[in-house]
Amino acid sequence: MGEEDIVDPRVVPRWVPAGVSGVPRAREWDAVVVVDVPELAGDPVAELAFRVREDGTVVEDGNAAPAAALARLANALSGAVEPPYEARAARRDRVGWSAAARRLRSGTAELPLDLAASEIAVAIPPDGERLVLVDGEERERLDGALAAAADELERRGRERYRTFVVRAERRPGERWEVVVDPL
Repeated sequence: MGEEDIVDPRVVPRWVPAGVSGVPRAREWDAVVVVDVPELAGDPVAELAFRVREDGTVVEDGNAAPAAALARLANALSGAVEPPYEARAARRDRVGWSAAARRLRSGTAELPLDLAASEIAVAIPPDGERLVLVDGEERERLDGALAAAADELERRGRERYRTFVVRAERRPGERWEVVVDPL
């Protein structure tokens, strides 16, 4: 590292710890709100975790919280972060809660039901040639439902990036969880 790297205030050496040095910690949450949740006033629970899908459906993560309480928390976050997102809420007092949300790069999709796969990945690298992996194995020939699924995943990737990888993993029921990452 040269002397100019230390003098330039825009460059922070990797060895400088966050906090004590004045370098801020990386942001963990995209939105934080404070909300009253009277539905949980008599409930002993101190923390909640939930997800909001692309379609706005609230899904609890192992909590036994009333649906009305989760809906109130999701509603408070609705203007601050777009779905899909994951959220955590912590009790501040009898009815007051702090809720934080982090946008997810994932969503859900309904791919053809007759797919004999548990995971599909489609990658479009800079050279533009499509690569499809089904359950970890490359497939050059695609037919029927698999071709339709690969086309749908490619469409979702092209909506966000020029070069990308899209992974779809089968979830219970008819849904697939889809994650789109840039290359």
